[in-house]
Amino acid sequence: MCLTKFIRDIQRRYEAIPPPDAMFYNATVAKILRKRETKIANDIVEKVGSGTILDLGSGTGYLSIEIVKKAPSLQVYGIDLSRQMIKISRRHARGVENAQFELGNAADLPFADNSIDFIVSTGSLHHWKTPVRLGGK
Repeated sequence: MCLTKFIRDIQRRYEAIPPPDAMFYNATVAKILRKRETKIANDIVEKVGSGTILDLGSGTGYLSIEIVKKAPSLQVYGIDLSRQMIKISRRHARGVENAQFELGNAADLPFADNSIDFIVSTGSLHHWKTPVRLGGK
C-alpha cells in the first residue's frame, strides 16, 4: 500500500488526530509550520485589531498564541477535536490569558450568533469528514 492511500484511509476513519500522532505533530510538524503561522498571525493582527477570533482545528495552539502575543486586545478561542492537541495547546498557553483552547467540532460550535469577529483555520480541512455541511444547513 502506498503512503498516500494509507494516509487517506486513516483520515476517513479518524477525524481527530489520535494522541500518539498529536505528540509526533507537536515534536516535528508544528515546528516546520511555525514560520508560515507567524506570517498568518502577522496578517491577521494587521487586519483585525480587536475582538474575538476563532481558530478552527487549532492543533498545538501556536497560531492562536502568536496572534494574542502580537495583539493583546484580541481574544482567541482555539477549537480542536483532538483531546491531546487541546492538552498540548493549554500547556503552550500557560500564562497567556487571552487564548483559550477547548475540545469541539467545527460542525457544532458553542458560540452565540455574531459573537465571533474573525475565523481562521489552517491545516485542518483535510481532517473534516463533512466540510460541506459547514457552509449551511
